[in-house]
Amino acid sequence: MIAYALHGGVSEWKYKDKNGKIGVFRSEGVFRANTAEMMLQAALDSVGIALLPLFSAHGYVQSKQLIRILPDCTTEPVRTIFALAPPNRYRAAKVRLFLDWLAQACKAMPWEIDPDV
Repeated sequence: MIAYALHGGVSEWKYKDKNGKIGVFRSEGVFRANTAEMMLQAALDSVGIALLPLFSAHGYVQSKQLIRILPDCTTEPVRTIFALAPPNRYRAAKVRLFLDWLAQACKAMPWEIDPDV
């Protein structure tokens, strides 16, 4: 198992099947990485299985370099991405521009995968 280093000791993946049943997979992990890119490369190098963001693994799943091992399951809770900023009345132009760019860039990312892959 390829685990996220900042989670410490035993790694735990929670998932929900198509019937709503929640399961848990626990492992001490064989390989620890502190970025999704390192985890992706380790999975590509056959180090173990990894829980990866779809937008980073999508192309490798489509090309069959990686396979989904629980295709009928989702993470529990469903993971999301947030852009956070302090609740100021004034937001610097560069921050507004970055948040606008980020919102547009995220629209182009694959958030779902073809179930036949």
